[in-house]
Amino acid sequence: MRAGRGEAAAFFRGHETTLRLYGLLEEAMDGLGEFSVEVKKTQISFRRGCIFACASLRKLPGVPGQSLILTLMMPYRLESPRVLQAVQTGAGRWTHHIAVAGPGEIDGELLNWLREACEFGLFRSLRRGLKTDNN
Repeated sequence: MRAGRGEAAAFFRGHETTLRLYGLLEEAMDGLGEFSVEVKKTQISFRRGCIFACASLRKLPGVPGQSLILTLMMPYRLESPRVLQAVQTGAGRWTHHIAVAGPGEIDGELLNWLREACEFGLFRSLRRGLKTDNN
């Protein structure tokens, strides 16, 4: 189940540019298959059983204020200048923060990373015996 437009609009209230980026991102993610979207107080979580990505308004050094911060959970460290921060959160688990400042940054590279993160979320869910959107 995807977040309603109203929920996303409430989350991004006062950040219209970022809301537009979020809308483009969610639209581009349609090709990833089934996943759910949960709007929380500090982030919007994308789940395929386990959380595989989050969108937020985090303030990070050197990042323009109207950027969308995308957090990806991956089984390895991404080596790219686009990655602002990468933290190993466990064996074979990395969290990456990426700023999306404009529509052109929602590109093939980012969507490939999202696809990998989504598959990783499903793998982690199945390994842990969690319910996924596909079972």
